[in-house]
Amino acid sequence: MLINNFSSVKSIGNCEITDTGHVLDNLKQFLMVNENTNPNTYFNDPNEFKLPLFQNISKSITQVGDMTIGYITGYLARSIMKVVKHCRICRQKLICTNRTNVLIACKAYTVKNLTDPSEEFINAVKDMINIFNELIPKICFQKLIGQKLNFLFETYSDLSNFECPIHELKEIIKSKVIQFVLFNYCKKTNKIIKGLDRNFDKSMSTNCVAYNYYLKHKSNKNKK
Repeated sequence: MLINNFSSVKSIGNCEITDTGHVLDNLKQFLMVNENTNPNTYFNDPNEFKLPLFQNISKSITQVGDMTIGYITGYLARSIMKVVKHCRICRQKLICTNRTNVLIACKAYTVKNLTDPSEEFINAVKDMINIFNELIPKICFQKLIGQKLNFLFETYSDLSNFECPIHELKEIIKSKVIQFVLFNYCKKTNKIIKGLDRNFDKSMSTNCVAYNYYLKHKSNKNKK
């Protein structure tokens, strides 16, 4: 879903989010994760924290899909570098000096306005997107989704090499990825609810719920 959503992005920086953010205004506190907070502190009651297991099954991704993930990862790397004030250590972990991604090369208006992520960071983001797409339909109706995604990413993805003695790089990465995927998930769902997107992934149950909501209420909108 996220890969398809960004294969046609147009911007002056890797998939720079140009939306004003209104799609998340009424969900912000419900969804967002605080990067300074330990997610385990939210679940004092063991019965409250029931998350589905993730089976790490490798899914085949097309060449276009790989390029798009690289493009998304470049945006995330660019965003994170602003947070860490262009830290040299963080840069070595996140950014590659060679331009190998064809999609980034095609969209590069100048050499500097797009970021080429490292292969290790691309693989880490790919794993987190895989986890998100697999598990979000099972937890999207629960509270504290951002904190739960933080826990899931910590549990099922390997971020052990993203260490910096100056910055909490691993936590910053998780926070940025969570904000990114939730923003676009909500934006996509909002379009389906409004009937603006009918070419959605029907294998994702939440998309079907959103579309059924649209079908149920579209007659009321026509009367207004």
